[in-house]
Amino acid sequence: MTGYRSVWIAAVRTDEGIERRFVEISDSPADNPWVRLANIEYDPKDDRVLAVVLAVVGIAGFAAIPFADGDVRTVTRLALLGLFGVTVSLMTIAQLSMR
Repeated sequence: MTGYRSVWIAAVRTDEGIERRFVEISDSPADNPWVRLANIEYDPKDDRVLAVVLAVVGIAGFAAIPFADGDVRTVTRLALLGLFGVTVSLMTIAQLSMR
């Protein structure tokens, strides 16, 4: 979909107040800084470090649950953090094993 352009309506502050204008957004890296940011190049060896860090964060999230203050929100957030960390770590390891 190179060359696909999208048109959005944006609010722009002017001297007369706020106006709505059409803003054209392209998905080519030359025109859109978000596309350039999403297309970063990195060393695939960093995936192993990412997997270990996410596993540690996930296990730490689960380990902190007994020490939480008993608030349901805090326990839920720690459980979701643990689930996210462990799941993404396992997905990263699975992706590495398929290479």
